Amino acid sequence: MRQQMLHWCGMPNIKGEVLMIIFSQKGKHKLSYFALLNIQ
Repeated sequence: MRQQMLHWCGMPNIKGEVLMIIFSQKGKHKLSYFALLNIQ
């Protein structure tokens, strides 16, 4: 059984969002947006 290929693409937008692209075993890709806040 092949593990799912996880590709983390850190591409911060103007709002500071990061695009996460997850490739599933079927070759389909899911786009998930995560808003990262500045932790101080």
